Amino acid sequence: MPRFLLTVSLPKVIQQLCTCALITDKTLQWAESRKNALTALSLVCTTVGIQPSGVDQVTLAGIFRTFIDGFEDYTVDSRGDIGAIVRESAMYSIQVNTSQPDLLEADLIRSVLHAVAKQSTEQVRRNRLLAPNFFSSLVYCDHTIPHIEQLEELRSIIPPPPLDISTEKECFDLWMKMMRLDTYRKAVITGLVSSIGSLTESFRCICIY
Repeated sequence: MPRFLLTVSLPKVIQQLCTCALITDKTLQWAESRKNALTALSLVCTTVGIQPSGVDQVTLAGIFRTFIDGFEDYTVDSRGDIGAIVRESAMYSIQVNTSQPDLLEADLIRSVLHAVAKQSTEQVRRNRLLAPNFFSSLVYCDHTIPHIEQLEELRSIIPPPPLDISTEKECFDLWMKMMRLDTYRKAVITGLVSSIGSLTESFRCICIY
């Protein structure tokens, strides 16, 4: 949708998209719709711009909370973990819209980092590869993102992107080092616990040994 049409009803469009991205009893299996809603929210931000006359700071915070909620979509059906496409869309959407990190409050930055750290021990390989690289891009952003806790410690553990961690062992070894940091320990543990019921056999063996 072109910018001049979006701006006419921008608050309503954003509100409806945020609603579409939520899980309800009736929409539990509509993962594709939630994925598309997150993608559309990201496109709205890039189309009208993150600025007072477009997506302002308050609105951006609400959109980011919707993105962050997308990380918690672990919906499963007969095909498996269909929520994975929603989590992937949430990561891409946040990555596209971090051009002005100064507009994001400390609690949002913290929530994003914790959510991405949790995804980094993901059973789904696509997400497990995407999350660490996204996390690293935040840590090594050219314009230092404010409010990143234990930044220097993170940089001593996480290499700059792109990260080559294609195997389960490389992934597990890297994120076990993150367990040293109090700020991120819970997120890493939560990611492992969330995935434990559907870990691949090779990833399970790495966790044990």
